[in-house]
Formats: sequence, C-alpha cells, structure tokens
Amino acid sequence: MNRNETFPAILVNTLSARLAWASLDVVVEDVEQIQLFISGAENDVKDLRVTCVENRLTVEQPNCGINFKNLGAEHWLQIMIRLPRSWKGAVDLSTISAPLTVHGLSGTDFTLDTITGDLAAGGLTTMTCALRTVSGTVKAEDIFGEKLSLRTVSGDITARGCSFDTYRINTVSGQADLDMSRPFDKLECVSVSGDVRLFTPVTCADAALRSVSGRLLTRNISIQHGAPEARMNSVSGNFEINCSTAATYEEE
Repeated sequence: MNRNETFPAILVNTLSARLAWASLDVVVEDVEQIQLFISGAENDVKDLRVTCVENRLTVEQPNCGINFKNLGAEHWLQIMIRLPRSWKGAVDLSTISAPLTVHGLSGTDFTLDTITGDLAAGGLTTMTCALRTVSGTVKAEDIFGEKLSLRTVSGDITARGCSFDTYRINTVSGQADLDMSRPFDKLECVSVSGDVRLFTPVTCADAALRSVSGRLLTRNISIQHGAPEARMNSVSGNFEINCSTAATYEEE
C-alpha cells in the first residue's frame, strides 16, 4: 500500500520522527513543499501517524505489542521525506531497529538516533549535530557545523570530511574514527575500551589521555600547550591522533 502526504514548508520549523522498525530516508530535492512517500503493508501504512502541530511535523510509528524478532512479510514499512532546498529547520529523528539515512540537509540542530539500526548521514550543514547509536553502525561524510556529538555503546562510528569547532565522543566498546577537513578547537572523549582515532590537518595538539591501560599515540603531530585541545578519559581504550596531511589509513 502507498500513501503520500504534503505539507507547506513555511509551516514547519522542526521535523521529527519516532519509528520502531520502519526504514527512513530524508533527502533534499528541488521541491516546494515537504513531501512524504510511505510504502508498506496495508495495516502498517494506516497505523503510521503523521501530524503537524505548532510548526512541528511528526511521523510516528506505534510499536506496542509487536515482537521485533517475529516481524515477517506481513509487516514492512518504508518512508521517504523530501525537503525543499530552502528549508532550514531543526531535525530530530530516531529509529529502533531500521536503517536511518539523511542526506543534503541544512538547518539549526540535528539529532539522529538509533538503537540497533544503521545510521548514514552525508552533506549536512548545521549548528549542532548529534549522531547516536547503541549497537548499530554510524557512517557520516561531509558534515559541517559548530558542535558535533557522537555516542555509541558497541557500534562503530566512522565520520569523514568533518568540519566542526568542537567535538564530543562517548563510547563503551565501539571504535570511533574521525577524519576532519579543518582543524578543531576542542575535542573531549570518554571511552571504556573502545579506541578513538583522529585524522586532522594540524601538526601540533594539546593532547592528553587519562587511562588505566590505554595509550596516547601520535603520528606527525607534536604535543604543545596552547594548540587545539584534545582530551580523552578511558579505562583501556587507545587515543590516536594523526596529521591527515601526512598520514593515511586503510579503508575499513
């Protein structure tokens, strides 16, 4: 079953989604209104709630009574949201177990959240951006703004082409790789056993690691007071900082 809905972009300043196992794609295209394209099993399409109240467009999937492990062909739901290029609002999207993909958006504050689903973000411009997962993977590319927050429990995070002033990373056992397109001002990281690797176009950093057994590793970067500040607290995770103009790393 298919279901299409449109909303005047001028009436929406926040895009919100609360989804369980439905996949979500949000893209920017040459359209004048916000467009929703929904496909899936008939009951799932009908149950999806779409509301626009007080300038907040919300897409919400009821998940009560559904056993995720037993979802079969009778339950499936795919959602695509197309936004005008001129739209510059806030984005707050979350899924439990399905893929979440966001590409090409510009706005104020972005929060993309998943538990076991994979998250992909590209071409984003925003003031603050938060990418969060529990056990899914996070892949981001060409994202720009003032502050970036990354959080994972056991899932891995890969972010390339990042351009932010400040960064905050939280991980338990997942690995985080950041490739920065410009120097950062400040970076804070908390880890239990996950390793954190930075690739940044600087030759010196005010870097420090407080850890039980982890190590601070540098490549073509000198430790210097007053340079861009990078701090990590961990139990056994390593903190690695590489000068991206001199160092390369292999594709994972």
